[in-house]
Amino acid sequence: MQEQWSRVVDWLQANAPASHGTLQPPATYEEILASQQRLAVTLPAGLVSLLSMTNGVPAYHPVAEVQFASRFLPGGYMLLPIADIPDHVDMLNGILDEGDPIQTGSWWHRQWLTFASHVCADALFLDLRPGPNHGRVGEFMNETFADFDSGARTLEAWVAGIADALEGQYDFGYWRPVVSDGRLEWDVVTDPSDRRSL
Repeated sequence: MQEQWSRVVDWLQANAPASHGTLQPPATYEEILASQQRLAVTLPAGLVSLLSMTNGVPAYHPVAEVQFASRFLPGGYMLLPIADIPDHVDMLNGILDEGDPIQTGSWWHRQWLTFASHVCADALFLDLRPGPNHGRVGEFMNETFADFDSGARTLEAWVAGIADALEGQYDFGYWRPVVSDGRLEWDVVTDPSDRRSL
């Protein structure tokens, strides 16, 4: 994880300084432990490693330009600080508990762990259920169903895919990085024949 995330950070520093400036200092051991205790789950090693390098981005900033610059993950997602993850998970668990039980596993699951959020309430998560999909990256879609099609098998592979896209090797699914006013943004590549893929 350290090598892959360092590639992302180095690229941001060189090419998208506004987005790079939103990265927060590493999460402390105490912060990580406190969130694990609140969640009553052992956080995946890859997520701990990532947050030990960068404790997300500010969840809110009064300056709009800074707020926009923090949405530099594909799809406009923001990396959550460790202290915000339990609140985000608790909120979704609460909504699930009040809804139709048939939504469990299709809309949200109590063994999913968010690590990035979107302004429209969507989120990226890790699947912590036992089995072959353990650790897989998924996308929580507030208005529809969860999606694993654009995710990666692991958080490490997901970060590596971003790094590859930033360095111009491949597109990240149907996303292609662009820089606007020092901010990293992602354009949708609508023509499949134009996509750079493995």
